[in-house]
Amino acid sequence: MMNATLKNMTESDHGIWLASMGTYLVSVAVFWVVGTLFLVVDVTGRPAWMKQFKVQPGKNEPVKSGPLWQTTKVVITNQIFVGLPLSFVNAGLQRYRGCDLTLTLPQPVDFIRDFAVFVVLEEFGFYYSHRLLHHPVFYSWIHKQHHEWTAPVSYVAVYAHPIEYIFSNIIPLVLGPLVCGSCLLTTWAWFAVATFTTMIHHSGYHLPILTSSEFHDFHHLKYNVNYGVTGLLDWFHGTDLKFRAAPQFDRHRMIFSAGDMKLREDKMK
Repeated sequence: MMNATLKNMTESDHGIWLASMGTYLVSVAVFWVVGTLFLVVDVTGRPAWMKQFKVQPGKNEPVKSGPLWQTTKVVITNQIFVGLPLSFVNAGLQRYRGCDLTLTLPQPVDFIRDFAVFVVLEEFGFYYSHRLLHHPVFYSWIHKQHHEWTAPVSYVAVYAHPIEYIFSNIIPLVLGPLVCGSCLLTTWAWFAVATFTTMIHHSGYHLPILTSSEFHDFHHLKYNVNYGVTGLLDWFHGTDLKFRAAPQFDRHRMIFSAGDMKLREDKMK
């Protein structure tokens, strides 16, 4: 009886460590690998062919060391002192919810269903928290920091006040797996995809085959438009009207070549 109890405790502790550190490391690894690849281009200007895919040509070419270093310090602080502790809180909530914290492969149907729910819940969570941060009461002392970059670079994805990082970045991300009671591997896949996507959206580049960064880049440029991720709630609330009237809206689609970029540039002239 005692041995069985100790075994269950050990398995539970192992699951907590997998859920907390595993999820945390997946997100952090994607952030630094993808973000640094983009930043190498911003700092060195190489490879030169990347310049043709710049969303705001001439901005941050090269990126200035002062703002970059300040952004990097904030990112590291958020990840270590906010993200890491909250990863253990989230793991505890996952265990309480009854999520499978082992490395069991999910059923394909469950995986697809959960991802669909994740996207919807993140859209709701991010849109409304983000729009609230633009209220004058909160903007000047919380969200203004993130908007110091009117032409964002990759690291800006986590350049935020700790309160914003918790309520607008982390909570909308963890909400879906908790609601669905998703297994650990599904959660890891979601964190990897969501982190990769936000890095692209803040990268300053609209690259072939990847998701368009035009929507969120325009938010940084114009400030009071495009509050969501997918654009669904912006369409519903009419907060994308300025974007829809801008040349950038014609660019907001998947492209496949540099020729697509040239056509877009011609429309903006």
